[in-house]
Formats: sequence, C-alpha cells, structure tokens
Amino acid sequence: MHPEIEKLIDLALADGQITEKERNVILKKAAELGVDADEVEMTLDGKFHQLEANKPKQKEKVGNIKTCPACGFSIKTFELNCSNCDHEFVNSMANNNLKFFFKKFEEINNLANVKLQFGQAHIVQQNTIRSKDELIQNFPIPNNKEDLIEFLSYALSKARNYTYISYFGLMSGDLSGSWRIKSREIIEWSKTMAKNDNEFLYFINQKEKELKKIYQRRTITIIVTVLFVCACFLSPLLNRNRN
Repeated sequence: MHPEIEKLIDLALADGQITEKERNVILKKAAELGVDADEVEMTLDGKFHQLEANKPKQKEKVGNIKTCPACGFSIKTFELNCSNCDHEFVNSMANNNLKFFFKKFEEINNLANVKLQFGQAHIVQQNTIRSKDELIQNFPIPNNKEDLIEFLSYALSKARNYTYISYFGLMSGDLSGSWRIKSREIIEWSKTMAKNDNEFLYFINQKEKELKKIYQRRTITIIVTVLFVCACFLSPLLNRNRN
C-alpha cells in the first residue's frame, strides 16, 4: 500500500470512525496515485475492524441485544443470523413493521381477487400494481435499529431483478424498481441514526455497496439484452444484403 494512502487512512480513523467524505477523499487520492480502489477498500475496512476489535469491551445496552426465537441465545441487534444456531431473523418475519406491511400487501391482493370476478382483468392488474407501488413508496421507515435492519434486508432481497423486464418497471408488473428506491431511502435514513454507532454504520455502508452492485448488474443486464436484440434484428438484414 502507498505510504500516502496509509497516512490518510490512519488520519481518517484517528477519531475511531470513517465518514463517507473521508472515504471519498482516500479513494480520490488512490486514483491519482494509481492505487487499486478495491485494495484501498480492503485495507480501510481491515483497519477499521481492527480498531473496533481493540476497543475496550463495554457492557451492551439492553436495546442493542435481541433473543433468538429458535434457541434463546442473546445476540446483537444488527446480526441477521443467530451465531449459535444460524437461525435467519429476516425469514422469521418477527418484525412488527414487516408483518403490518405484509398485511397491507395481502389486503391489496384480496381486493384484486374480488374485482376480478367482475372482469376487466387487465385494468384490475394495473391498478393492483399501482397500489402495491404506492404502498412500498409510502410505507413509513422504522425508527429503531432492529426494524430498520430487517426491513432493509427484505427490501434489498426484492430489489434484485436484473432481467430486461425490470426495465419497463410497473408496465411489466415488476416492482423491483420500487424496492430499489425504498432501499435507498432506508439507507439514507439509517445513516442519520447511525452517527454514534460505528457497527451499525458499517453495516449500513455494506448494504449501500450491495445496492450499488444491484444497480450496476441491472444496467449490464439491460445493455447485454439490448445488444442481443439488435444483433437478432440486424443479422438477417446483413445476410440479405450479402445475397
């Protein structure tokens, strides 16, 4: 690692945390010096974790601990899996915010089923999609750490649609775009809550990277699909001209 980058990282971590502005400054300097960005990220994350590990252990606040419903083991709030039995908390749907969301989602489906009995399936389907989109966009973001973690993890799981269909959004009945927007809102809100919680902030930063990768993969998929379609249309024309 370049000595100048090492020095910048040490200065940024002097207060025990790393801000987005500090991270961007380090990456910008790395680009100027020709240092690989991924190597810088790994070094930065490694030093941050080392700093956290060397901190004196403090007694956890009650609000930072949750109990696994499967084995009763106590673990930190931001953990998505129990370290004792590997139980996955997101899939358990123990979060009241998610339960309320699913209830509203099911109400929209039930209403659609009733309306389908009177015909006009296409109109009913489009109205149902719009209602679901409005529910996702207008659903309140939780105010506590545990609910934020579970809601964000669920939103990201629904945001992963890299097919060309997702390019047409609500027209195709695809809601992954709505979930990507919601994920971004949850991440931005979580950052304001994580200012004094380094572990939670690190978790949110990792989820933000995950969201960026989702956008990048979607863009690549769409470009590849468009190129393939163009090739399919142009190939017969080129063969015809040769003949």
